[in-house]
Amino acid sequence: MTLSGANFVEATKVAFDGQEAPRSELTPTSISVLTPAHVAGPATVTVTTGGATATLTSTFTYLPPPTVREVSPTSGPASGFTPITIVGENFRSSTTVITFDGKLLVCPTFVNVNRIAGFTPPGTGIEAILAADAIGGVLPDASVPYEYLPASVDAGADAAVSVAAPLTPDGGCPGGVGP
Repeated sequence: MTLSGANFVEATKVAFDGQEAPRSELTPTSISVLTPAHVAGPATVTVTTGGATATLTSTFTYLPPPTVREVSPTSGPASGFTPITIVGENFRSSTTVITFDGKLLVCPTFVNVNRIAGFTPPGTGIEAILAADAIGGVLPDASVPYEYLPASVDAGADAAVSVAAPLTPDGGCPGGVGP
């Protein structure tokens, strides 16, 4: 967050509801800070410089973190690249990231604040799907399981079925979305 003003000096401090924010940049007319963790809702911001304190009430609102509520399908092959829809709350188009035990959703497409679509990364066993972003943070307890099924060979078939990656020849996502 960047605050504009005047007479900011090296000793200038910024706090959100009394919790000091680490400073990332300072000029005489602006100060940039990293907002500390906080529950969703409004915060009182105080700026202290040169012995004077300015209080800004209801000028900054922490957003709630994104959460995953359900996924469809709930399982797929270990090779990954299964089309999947993630349903939850507080998804933001440019900042929400979906992970499977830390691996990124492949070719994510923001549908709306409650829905993101994409393809599963390769994996094994049961993995936790989690939503996070730099704006609202993350709720570590708000994950949904996804089960990777082991490759199986039908006794009457010559080979196992494989799922092809949905990437374009240049390694991008269809429609120019994603990596």
